[in-house]
Amino acid sequence: MSHLARPAASRRSPARRRAWLAGILWASALVVVPLGACIKRQPLPPVASTADTPAEASALAAGPTEEKAPTEPTGNWGKVPGVAVIGPGGIREFMPHGQVEKVKHSIVEVDGEEFNEAARAIVLRGSANTWDVQLQTRTVNQVEKGDVLLATFSFRVTQAEAGGGDGDTEFVFELGREPYSKSVSYPVRGGRDWKTIRVPFVSANTFKPGEAQAIFRLGYPPQTIEIGGVTLENFGKQLALADLPMTRPSYRGMALDAAWRAAAEARIEKVRKAELKVVVRDQGKVVSGANVHLTLKRHAFAFGTAATAARVLDQSEPKYLETLTELFNTVTLENDLEWRAVAGDSGAGYSAERTRSAIDLLAQRGIPVRGRALVRPAWDAVPRTLEKDAKNPAKLRQAVEGHLRDLLGTYGTSVTTWTVVDSPYDRRDILEVLGDEAMGDWFKLARSLAPKAELVLDTTGALNTGGLPDRQRESAESVLRQLLIAGAPVDAIGVQAQYASKLTAPEEIVATIERLGQQGKPVIVTRFDPLLEDTVLGGDYLRDFYIAVFSSPAAKGITLWGFWDREHWKNRAALYHTDWSTKPAADQYRDLMLKRWHTDVQGQTDAQGTFTARGFLGDYTVEAAVGGRSANGEVSLVAGGATLELKM
Repeated sequence: MSHLARPAASRRSPARRRAWLAGILWASALVVVPLGACIKRQPLPPVASTADTPAEASALAAGPTEEKAPTEPTGNWGKVPGVAVIGPGGIREFMPHGQVEKVKHSIVEVDGEEFNEAARAIVLRGSANTWDVQLQTRTVNQVEKGDVLLATFSFRVTQAEAGGGDGDTEFVFELGREPYSKSVSYPVRGGRDWKTIRVPFVSANTFKPGEAQAIFRLGYPPQTIEIGGVTLENFGKQLALADLPMTRPSYRGMALDAAWRAAAEARIEKVRKAELKVVVRDQGKVVSGANVHLTLKRHAFAFGTAATAARVLDQSEPKYLETLTELFNTVTLENDLEWRAVAGDSGAGYSAERTRSAIDLLAQRGIPVRGRALVRPAWDAVPRTLEKDAKNPAKLRQAVEGHLRDLLGTYGTSVTTWTVVDSPYDRRDILEVLGDEAMGDWFKLARSLAPKAELVLDTTGALNTGGLPDRQRESAESVLRQLLIAGAPVDAIGVQAQYASKLTAPEEIVATIERLGQQGKPVIVTRFDPLLEDTVLGGDYLRDFYIAVFSSPAAKGITLWGFWDREHWKNRAALYHTDWSTKPAADQYRDLMLKRWHTDVQGQTDAQGTFTARGFLGDYTVEAAVGGRSANGEVSLVAGGATLELKM
């Protein structure tokens, strides 16, 4: 089967932030109601949401507890009173914290809404982190682990310097001290009209009164926002998360008529397509009127996925390999080529024989393999015995170089791409011992051992938005620059993109890729991992992320980190449920790969025996037929075009 051929301000260390991002649960909702210890209301009209989202979120957030909230809707929304979690002053309870000099805060009157006042925050200058300055308040009542809560508020933007007049905040409910563990982190984006936001969530822990805090982030570029009608209610375990109304999050550029789309489509037409000319001859003479059929069999752009060797070889689930072969043209073996796995520290599930068999099977299907992280320079990513050499640089250097020699000596000719160094920004244990110059030595050694392989410097966070990602972008640029100055043979720069809540605007994705590519090296998204509970939103964002990346001339490929729930590290893959039923993202992905970005063209040769068509760059099969005679061939369409001559 062919590939892609068918139609106090909270703070955290980088390590803590990664753990937090991986565990974020989002959900959304807003309703304006009177404040008080117990709050009653009329049932609200239902708001569209993903059927399986609330139950999954509840189970994940609540964790083991003697008493659990229902996982199925009870139908009792509007009948069960909620207990106020914040004080009776509503938005007046929220006060600026952190770098307060960056914000001018006041309470203003509001007309024509169900609330009569709002907090106005004028952000005077931007921050490195969204949490550098924020409005926050402490809880006034007990919250138990597993309780179902509903935050409600209204939001609007009266002035913004960027984003077409849109502005941002983020609602957070967290422990009010280190480690600032989150129960929910929900990005909010809005424009000049009041927008009602509903954020249902499950408490991740038990909090005594005053122990937790509710927050609105303000660490954004200059803007003026207003927040009003705020309530935060606790329904204990009387309701299911699925009972509560929800507001689906959005991202800048989500609208189907957003301006960035036309520009992206124009770039795709220009940089991802070219003219393919077919000349048909018979005994040296051109043949006019011949029927010609061009079919794209393999994209030049790398549309990859992650997989384990065990699953690739699993004959009990044939649909897995069938789907992989249909939709992807490269594979990153998840952990099979990781240092810990090949050293035996990851258990009996990994073996050189299994890895070799998987590589060979994929090669038979024309799918190249990418090797992940020759060196991720952190103690928790290398064999456990290595940390003992932290005070012996010579021995540590010898161990790293020995690993490269062993792994590249075994697989160097059968793996087309290697990430030589991964995450040097925040995974630096070994670099603290050996110095950053060691990375250049590793690249040079890798080149000598695998001269034909593509060698990649991989980074995390650069495609996320605001604060920490800004520093990660700067770090990626700096490290790449220094490696190139040192003569390191870096062929591409990789970026990893994992999203659990706040989604980076597509035009920002393009701008970041272009920025990273300014040093003349192509950019590969080595890991795209959308961990969104809302599968409709997930489908929309996957579509737009792919369009944005594919449209960038600096980009070379995207690896979707798994596509099936049963074979995904979070059991939350973007494309397929466990029973192989499709999620919205699968429909969006298939539409891109098998229809919008696929070339299957037919026509006839002209008087000069020529048929010309514009198609996506990649490998083609070509057939020509006339008067009972036929010819066929293969050709690679490259930038600048290609010509194929067929002889009858």
